[in-house]
Amino acid sequence: MSIDDFCKTPILSDELFKEMDKNNDGHVSKGELKLARKNLSMSQINEIIKEIDKNSDGKLSFDELKLVCTKVALKEEKKAN
Repeated sequence: MSIDDFCKTPILSDELFKEMDKNNDGHVSKGELKLARKNLSMSQINEIIKEIDKNSDGKLSFDELKLVCTKVALKEEKKAN
């Protein structure tokens, strides 16, 4: 699954992010992401984390996800025009 495909799936809202963040630490770990996206392999999860995780802490913050998904949305918008 590409980052573009990942971001096109409806997971990005503050409420849904909090639901994915099972331990309420403000981040989505590999395990939490796997629970939210059961159809992805751990290899795909690792690739997504590797590409999105800007501070290299091995987990995703809401801001990291939001930034990437905003870029994808803008790219899609430009394609449509």
